[in-house]
Amino acid sequence: MPDLQVTVTEVIPEFAKLLKKMDFRSTFPNTLAALNILAIEYTETWRRMSQGAPIPGTSKRINSRGDYTRSINYDISSDERKIVFSDANKPYTSWIEEGHGEIDLKPGLLAGPKARAGKKGPYNIVSFRHGVPGTDKENNAPMPMNIYNVIKSETNKLDSKRTREINKMKNEGTSGWLQGWTPKRGTSKIIETYEAPNAKGESTLRRTYDWGYRLPAHLGGTPETKQTSKGEYTWKSGKHAEMVRMQTSTSRAKNSNYITFRVVSYRSDPASWIVPEREGIAIRAGVLEQMAEKTKEILAAAMREDLIS
Repeated sequence: MPDLQVTVTEVIPEFAKLLKKMDFRSTFPNTLAALNILAIEYTETWRRMSQGAPIPGTSKRINSRGDYTRSINYDISSDERKIVFSDANKPYTSWIEEGHGEIDLKPGLLAGPKARAGKKGPYNIVSFRHGVPGTDKENNAPMPMNIYNVIKSETNKLDSKRTREINKMKNEGTSGWLQGWTPKRGTSKIIETYEAPNAKGESTLRRTYDWGYRLPAHLGGTPETKQTSKGEYTWKSGKHAEMVRMQTSTSRAKNSNYITFRVVSYRSDPASWIVPEREGIAIRAGVLEQMAEKTKEILAAAMREDLIS
């Protein structure tokens, strides 16, 4: 899979003749700067498309969950040739851009480092993040507005009620609060991170949660049905069923994520964790198409500046 390259001699072939007679760095400083700027713009354009921005030539969108977006970088160490690339050693790079056949996630999830040992076999708890409507956050496909309105309203309502009741108990010195009891949360929260053995006996990190409001199953959407080589499978609930708003605030910023959790185990239907075959999305070609005119304009302007000065 070729990398994207910003090469002045390919955009403006006549420039190659000048390079044979002159030192590029000293004679064409503006052109060199323009190439560096373009490499960064190619990178940012590619990253935006990986996170849901329109891709020229296709109506399909990509919603990267972060790894693919982070793999997109640039190399501007060469004067005349700037390279924008995605780490080809990562499987998701070729899966997204070239497509893939059917993939069964179940074996990998049950053998992975986060798999847990159950009484009759391994199991794993898999989290899925859901974006807020109207935003193109990395990796998060936006949830429907009606679902967002419900979970936002209910979690805010419970959080406000909880704050009022805690303040009241503090002021009155209520023994229930002094013993550690607090009213129900709206927003869920991680309260402890600890190490525990996984299904292989290796140490891994686990979390303990203080759970808040969960979106009722009947509001979580219609269960989807998919066709696989192991038969037809219909989800047991909608994609957003049991969704929680998880507090992820830091000392610098107040933040939260909307997350659902699903369990995979040895008892899971053979077709339940199969990702159907998908066609590739020519995102690199889309980047080139979107940047073509801008590249010519910026390089031509930079070259004129260098030749006139």
